[in-house]
Amino acid sequence: MLETTPKAVAPKLVLLLVLLLPAIGKPVYKWKLEKENFSDAYNSLVSFPPIPLWEQLKYARSFGANAKKPERIMDEMFEKFDIVVFSERHHPEYTQWDFLSQYILNERFAQKIGNISTEYGRLDQQQALEHFLLTDYGNDSLTEAAAADLVRTCIAWWPIFTNRNLFDFMLRFHNYNITHDSTLQIRWNFSNHDAFLEQSTDVWAAEKAADSIMGVNMVNHYRRQIAKDPSRNKLLVILNNVHGYREITSDKKAIDYLEEAFPGKVGVVYLTTDCRCTFMLSLPTAMGLWDEAAKKVGYPFGVFVKDCILKDELYDGWQAPEKRGHKKVGDLFDAVLFLNHPLQQYWRQDGFPFMFKDDEENFVRRCKQADMEKYIVMLEEYRRNGRLPNNPHPPLLKTYNMVYDCCYYLCLLIPLICLMEGLCHSLYCQRKQKKQILQTKHDMINMEQKT
Repeated sequence: MLETTPKAVAPKLVLLLVLLLPAIGKPVYKWKLEKENFSDAYNSLVSFPPIPLWEQLKYARSFGANAKKPERIMDEMFEKFDIVVFSERHHPEYTQWDFLSQYILNERFAQKIGNISTEYGRLDQQQALEHFLLTDYGNDSLTEAAAADLVRTCIAWWPIFTNRNLFDFMLRFHNYNITHDSTLQIRWNFSNHDAFLEQSTDVWAAEKAADSIMGVNMVNHYRRQIAKDPSRNKLLVILNNVHGYREITSDKKAIDYLEEAFPGKVGVVYLTTDCRCTFMLSLPTAMGLWDEAAKKVGYPFGVFVKDCILKDELYDGWQAPEKRGHKKVGDLFDAVLFLNHPLQQYWRQDGFPFMFKDDEENFVRRCKQADMEKYIVMLEEYRRNGRLPNNPHPPLLKTYNMVYDCCYYLCLLIPLICLMEGLCHSLYCQRKQKKQILQTKHDMINMEQKT
């Protein structure tokens, strides 16, 4: 008789089934509610590792007790600081620029603050930016063509910036400024490299150099212009994540130059985003704990870090692997905004009107100069697919981070394999037992016949 019997295997199979049910049940349940998009359904419920409900509720209570409207958080930041750094998400994300447009492009902002500075844009294109923002082109097509030309020429080292959010923000900014007089117009300053980095074979080295260039340019701009204006001496700085995190790495970032020049006058607003790990794969901040708690409070809202549970929590941002888990949230940021779920509601849109109009040859030249000829494939695809380069792509919902997908399928696949192995082993044992029983009976019959 075999030692491993179906009865011995059964408890293991039941245990595996119990462990497997949450992985199957969560997405299936959600799918019934949102049948049109199964992938988003399972992503909205699965988390690795699972976050205890009591932990979610603890954070939700802290957030809820201190929650304020995002606009109110920004206003109070400007009451405390002369310069407020808005740490945006990854460049392509669109919804953050909807919020920025709503907050910036109005008379209240123009009267109280009136100035923004971005890492987008080369300093030598400042005059072109000012001309665009103050010129009435007469119709939408001419305005869009001018905006497309500016987007193409203002980027420091990429051959082209395909993100639609910058293009649309420029259009909105232009439409606001041309409909208001000079006292209510908002000033926008570029701060990046002075010229396209020809023959640049190391984009990341160029980005590293950009921090010092942006930081120095922003400091000089504030000192020479904004600080001397008694009525509008505040500045909103928009920097892409790590460039706006205090001392997150051993290398000085743009924000470090600002804080060094204006100690005590610079505040940082963190917009919740994903934190990246090895190979640029994504995970939610704090393994999704903040987002689960924020969903219970209800988007959108913001909190001041010193007033809530985040003050002493270690930040697990991807941008500085050597610093991950060694910096407290309270040391890095003054306020945190929860506008929407940074992964489930992450939107990007590529392409814009007149994207390659009269610029295809220059685009190819820039790709070769920057050793980024892979970008030429994008232009070739436009031609091959018959889609006009000046037609925008439809909005695309970002695949809900690759790591979650991999973890999900691995966690689903491994128990399934174990379950199948257990079932096969159980069937094998049953067949083995039947053969043994039949063999035993056959032997007994033979013995009886012989006797």
